[in-house]
Amino acid sequence: MMQKAILIPPFAIALLISCHSGNTIDTRSIATDLPTIAKGQASFAKNCSSCHKSRQEAFGPSLKGLTTTVSVDWIKNFIKDPKTVIESGDERAQRLIVKYNELMPSFSHLPDGEINEIIAFLNTQKAPDEQATE
Repeated sequence: MMQKAILIPPFAIALLISCHSGNTIDTRSIATDLPTIAKGQASFAKNCSSCHKSRQEAFGPSLKGLTTTVSVDWIKNFIKDPKTVIESGDERAQRLIVKYNELMPSFSHLPDGEINEIIAFLNTQKAPDEQATE
């Protein structure tokens, strides 16, 4: 009895691998140009740095490496309305509220462009273990 080979197109294999790897975060939508990153750094300093320190945890966690652990959409949603993300039952958000016992204020007043700039800056802030491998 002859067996037939099943051919799977390469794009389908790549899709299956990325869907099942569990730790692949798509950062292609994050701006990488220096002017955007600089604007994001300034906005981060103004809006975020009082609670989020780069070298240590403060009122909130250090955000180094954040863009490699959660999606851009998750970050945007959490910045705009952390209470809704927590109340949705999101596991990460639940852990954060338990650990810090403090609700991050909503930044829904920030325009999407400014949030994207902050995310562009955060994308340059690598986690300590990421820096060692570069």
